[in-house]
Amino acid sequence: MNEINLGYEYFISEKKSIEVNGGLIYKNEFWLNLASDWTNSHYFREQGFAVRAYYKTYKKTSEKSNNKSFYSLGLNYQYLYFDEDWFETDKLYTLDSTVKTDPQHPFNGPKVGDEQILMRRLRHRLGVQLLLGNVIPMSNHFFVEIYYGLGLRGIFSRRTDVARITTVNGEEYYQDLNYVDNDFYLRPTIHAGVKLKLGW
Repeated sequence: MNEINLGYEYFISEKKSIEVNGGLIYKNEFWLNLASDWTNSHYFREQGFAVRAYYKTYKKTSEKSNNKSFYSLGLNYQYLYFDEDWFETDKLYTLDSTVKTDPQHPFNGPKVGDEQILMRRLRHRLGVQLLLGNVIPMSNHFFVEIYYGLGLRGIFSRRTDVARITTVNGEEYYQDLNYVDNDFYLRPTIHAGVKLKLGW
C-alpha cells in the first residue's frame, strides 16, 4: 500500500533458492485520507526503506500442473520515520492554572478543548517470517507468485511530542512539550501478497 519493491531470486539447486529484495516506503496520501479515522493511520504517513532475505524450498503441486508450491523462511528490516506534523488526537485536554501556554489562558476555572500534537517518530522494525506460496507460470518468462504466512516482529520506537495546541471556543493555546518516549515491543504479524516475476 505504501511501498515499492524490487527483488532477485537465485536458484542454488533445482528446488532451493535465495531471494533478496528491497524497496522504498513512501507517504501514501490516498490511504492516509481514507484511513484518517483508524487508530493506526500513522502507518501511511511514514517514509523509509525495507530490505528482506528469504530461503525458499520448492516442490511441484502435481504431475499435471506446472505450478510450483514453496515454503520459505525470511528475515526483514524496515527503517521508518515521519517528520514533525500536527495530529488531531480526538481527545479533550484540560488547561488549568499549572499549565503554561502561549497565550497564557486567564484562569477562572479549568478550560477543556480539542487537542492537537506536533509529533515526529522513528521506528526500526526487525522480523522473521514463515511463508507458504505458489508460483503460477503465465508464459515462459512471466510468473505470478502468491504467498501468505505468519511472523514475529520486534519494533524499536522513538516518539517525540514537540508541542500541543488546545483549542477552546475557537482560540488556540500553544504549549511546548519536548516529550520523548522510547519503547520496544514484540508483535505477531500476518503476511499475504502477490509478486510479478520475470524469469530467464
